[in-house]
Amino acid sequence: MQTYGHVYNASEHISVGLNYIFDVTNTSTHKFKLEAETQTDNGTKKDLLDSTYLGVIGSYTFDEPAPLSTISVGYGTGSVDSNPAAGSANITTDSSSWFVGLGFDEVGPGSVGIAVGTDGLIDDGTDEDMLYEAYYAFDINDGMSQTVGVYYQENNAAGSEDETGIVALTEFSF
Repeated sequence: MQTYGHVYNASEHISVGLNYIFDVTNTSTHKFKLEAETQTDNGTKKDLLDSTYLGVIGSYTFDEPAPLSTISVGYGTGSVDSNPAAGSANITTDSSSWFVGLGFDEVGPGSVGIAVGTDGLIDDGTDEDMLYEAYYAFDINDGMSQTVGVYYQENNAAGSEDETGIVALTEFSF
């Protein structure tokens, strides 16, 4: 597997991240030998051949005292070649993901964040499983902070129910 990644801080306000992953596991079409991986898809085993993933994330931090302090966006894409049965044609599955997040500083004694996006990579041509979240973070004292949040996750798979959850995180620093 080859993995490349870089975060570029263009200025104190703008940063961009780029990640690239390429994995070759087909032993019959490549000169070097790697073990073939197997994945189960709805109960059917299939051999994974080549996998390529690309993701880009960007964020912008606004000058003070703007009500909106940060905006972050991201997009990812993936392509997986697989062979569901020996002797059959290869199948390519393309997928993508995206998210948008907004941060608001100085909301009371803390900050607020909201985000929406897909729940992981979603195969092209299928319904997107969406994930929505919101949080509030504040300092309790000099060495302790609290973040509380809520999320809602859509599950479009047959027989799956949507999920709602509450999250609490307490951080200590010494």
